[in-house]
Amino acid sequence: MYEEKKKKNLKQKTSDNRFFTSLKETKEHNLYSEILTTIHWFNLLKKLTILLLSIILIIFTISRINKFNQKKAFSDQNLTLLKDSLYNYYKNQPLPKNTGDSFSLTLEQMQKLEIVSEFKDCDSLNSYTILTKTKTNEFLLKIHLICPNSQNTLEEKIIFNL
Repeated sequence: MYEEKKKKNLKQKTSDNRFFTSLKETKEHNLYSEILTTIHWFNLLKKLTILLLSIILIIFTISRINKFNQKKAFSDQNLTLLKDSLYNYYKNQPLPKNTGDSFSLTLEQMQKLEIVSEFKDCDSLNSYTILTKTKTNEFLLKIHLICPNSQNTLEEKIIFNL
């Protein structure tokens, strides 16, 4: 009889355990399905807004960098063109004789002398070049070019064989 009671109690405990476990599994399943079906719209909207603003900021920054690089390349190209044109012009012109003497031209004068073609959007009155004799055959060429949104200066030593 004792053994029968023991078996009965064991069966009851096992069945209680199964019921409890089954109930626990059901609660976990319900919780999991509730998490899947409940969407926190405010948090989702907040995250999407932050993501969208970040993408716009990155695109804006990249476009500004590209514009800056294009302007710099354009101004560097203008300076190089101007330097080469002036070098070819000064090869055939009388140069300053004494050390320290200078010869200057504005962009407007260079256009009139047809040293350079027209530089659109550049200030032809305030842009200038100065050629200064530093040694016997050595000269310093300074070019100052003023264009909208940029102001560039180039100094370069030039050697003319006289």
